[in-house]
Amino acid sequence: MIHKLVMIRHGATDWTGMNKLQGQLNCDLSEAGRRQVDALKRLLVNINAGHVISSDLNRCIQTAEIIGLSLDAETPCWREIDAGDWSGRLIEPLQDALNDWQQGHLVPPNGESRREFSDRIGNALAGLSAIEAHTAVLFTHGQVIREMVHQVSGMPLEGLSLPELASATALDLDQKRLLVYSAVPDLSHLDLGAGLSVGRV
Repeated sequence: MIHKLVMIRHGATDWTGMNKLQGQLNCDLSEAGRRQVDALKRLLVNINAGHVISSDLNRCIQTAEIIGLSLDAETPCWREIDAGDWSGRLIEPLQDALNDWQQGHLVPPNGESRREFSDRIGNALAGLSAIEAHTAVLFTHGQVIREMVHQVSGMPLEGLSLPELASATALDLDQKRLLVYSAVPDLSHLDLGAGLSVGRV
């Protein structure tokens, strides 16, 4: 079984700076996102990953490629929460509806409810028990990481902000505790462009 799980949130995409909701749309990393991920590599140089898995969306697979880890599996169970018909829309006009969705009071048309999302991630987490590796690395999305921390450690979702883009979060699955949340390198020397925000799914 896996003892330590390191979760990497993908870097920025072009839609990040445009303030658009991505959900499960298959966006590529932007040039700024590639620079973010390249900078993240320095935090991961000592990781001895026995198993590497990823969401099957391009932004996560490309993040793994830049980090330099070969994937053992790409699977849709680690995709971001499905925003349905809201995918691709500007976030600001949807903000009230997004808040209701996060609280479980509303579901986007053709999208995924919070309960459905929680069940999907719970099933994916249970599937990790069949993998023999001391340390595994998972390339995935902000809401997935937040939900995983909640399910493993019991920390309330309300107290967990989205992890930053191109960040690392680590869980001790044996002790069911959070080790590191949203660790990022110093990016002050990089020109990442205007408008990047950490809170885009």
